Amino acid sequence: MAEKAGVPPAYTSQPQQMQQVVQPMVVVTQQPGVVIQHQVVPAGREWSSSLFGCFEDLKSCALTLLCFPIVPCCMAARMGENCCVGASGGLVTMRAVHRTKHGIRGDICNDFCTVACCGPCAACQLSREMNHLQYPPKDCCC
Repeated sequence: MAEKAGVPPAYTSQPQQMQQVVQPMVVVTQQPGVVIQHQVVPAGREWSSSLFGCFEDLKSCALTLLCFPIVPCCMAARMGENCCVGASGGLVTMRAVHRTKHGIRGDICNDFCTVACCGPCAACQLSREMNHLQYPPKDCCC
């Protein structure tokens, strides 16, 4: 029997029963890689010192005023980060991470505005907060 062009041949076999195979669904919720777990405390407290509480720690305030570009590098090292985080303008990120990790009220917008309007005061406040939480002191990594 000759086939017509473009028309499939007629099926003459009996239909077979299809078997349904059920496979469990695997959902990936996290990409593979190194996992670092931090205890995140619900936001509920304020900073331990005010933004303009420079007289509470004259040493860090004087150092910040004299060497502002270096101070965030040293704070990044105290937080366990690479000192380049502080050197690259990561003070907003460092504040946000620290605030979230320790349950301090605020948001990223407030962190940005604080650093943009008064970067040295924001750096001093973060340094005082790390002292309050007894972060170990580190020599500057630069």
